[in-house]
Amino acid sequence: MGKSAKKSERFQEGDRVAALTRTGGNARYANVPISRLVRVPGSVDSAEAACIVTTFATAYQVLHRARPDSETHSLEGKHVLITGGSGPTGQAMIQLAHLAGASKVYSTALEKYHGMLRHLGAVPLPLTTKDWLPEVEGEMDFVADSLCQDDFASPHAALKKGGHLVVMGVSAINNTESRGMFGQPVSAKLAMFKARNVMSNTTVFDLWESFERKPEVYKRDLEYLLTLLEKEKIKPNLAGRVPLYDVPEAQKKIQEGKIRGMLVCKPWK
Repeated sequence: MGKSAKKSERFQEGDRVAALTRTGGNARYANVPISRLVRVPGSVDSAEAACIVTTFATAYQVLHRARPDSETHSLEGKHVLITGGSGPTGQAMIQLAHLAGASKVYSTALEKYHGMLRHLGAVPLPLTTKDWLPEVEGEMDFVADSLCQDDFASPHAALKKGGHLVVMGVSAINNTESRGMFGQPVSAKLAMFKARNVMSNTTVFDLWESFERKPEVYKRDLEYLLTLLEKEKIKPNLAGRVPLYDVPEAQKKIQEGKIRGMLVCKPWK
């Protein structure tokens, strides 16, 4: 916190705080409204706290806020499927699903990541839809898909009656097709339109949109997750800490899929 904190009764200059920003996070200074700030517990590592703001918050809200009946919905004793669970958000979701009492958590990934998934307590499945769908078809209470390998058809087919699918992204399309004139392949836009407007028992989730609709809910969730981190109930997979001048190279490695954990910019390093 800078000197402007003196204008607030909640914070003082020098306090450690966290906030969700859409852009400008890789910087030494950020201008953020005080109303968005959440205090970071003193014993929490600052780099691990940074992992909570977006990655773990996305995972938590997908599991607990995205579906329309989220206030009455519980994962206790449920079967959960996460596609592409070897990535940072998938790893976070596996941890949080277990904390929520899910009886089984399945995750698709390349075979070389299956050992890591088992270590997190997940049941690993092949990455290709034709290989994993027969294992779980019609048996899942909850599915989170960030890949869109087949227009969300297989994740939807994995649902049991009354189950729910949350769509988080279309990375399989973005990684294989050229960008359209508006930044995304046309097929990606069509898939998201289908998920929003045509598919039953399906919700499209975006963290920033969720924050803009209900900022106080996000802040409460962030406070809760930071408390879990302080109590060592969750553990981010921190792949490294990079200085500002290494951010472009770090972004390149992330886009190329060379990083499995999270990289955090340490601007004063």
